[in-house]
Amino acid sequence: MRKATELRAYITEANPYLRRDPEKLHVFIDAGAVAAVATASLSHEYAYTLNLVIEDFAGDPGSIMVPILAWLRVHQPDVLENPEKRKQAIAFEVEIITNDTFDLSIKLQLTERIIARLDPAGERIDITHAQEPSHPDLFPDPSAPARSVCRDGEEIGILPYPGWAIER
Repeated sequence: MRKATELRAYITEANPYLRRDPEKLHVFIDAGAVAAVATASLSHEYAYTLNLVIEDFAGDPGSIMVPILAWLRVHQPDVLENPEKRKQAIAFEVEIITNDTFDLSIKLQLTERIIARLDPAGERIDITHAQEPSHPDLFPDPSAPARSVCRDGEEIGILPYPGWAIER
C-alpha cells in the first residue's frame, strides 16, 4: 500500500523523536477491502484503516497531528472536504505508560485507486496508482522551505519540504 509507506516516511521526517528513533513508529493496515465492478476494466480501489502506533512518546501530540493533516490535504483530501467522512476519518487512542510517556495510536481511513489498462498491443495489463485531485489554491508556494510546527514559540516538529504540498 503506497500511502502507508509515504505517510510513514513523511511523519518520520516531520517529528524529531521519530527522526532519532524511527523504530518507535509502527504502521499497520487493518480492515482492508477491495472495491471493483464487473466491467471490462480491472481497475479497483483499496479501502483500509491505516493504524500508526508511536511508542513511548513524550512529545506534543500536535507535532504528529499537524503533519498528518498536511499530508491528508494532499494525499486524501476527501476526508477533510466531506463533512460525513471528516467525522470518522481520524481516530486516536492513548495508553499512558509513565507520567511523561505514552503510546499513541492514530487510525486513518484511506483509499487508493488503482487504474488497470490493457497496453496498446493487448499483451499486458499496466497498473498505476491514480493521483488524488489537486487543489493548488489550498497550498503555499511549493518552492517554499519546510515550515516549523511550534507550540508556545518552541519548535516541536516540521512540515517537510515543500511545506504543505508534498511531492509524490
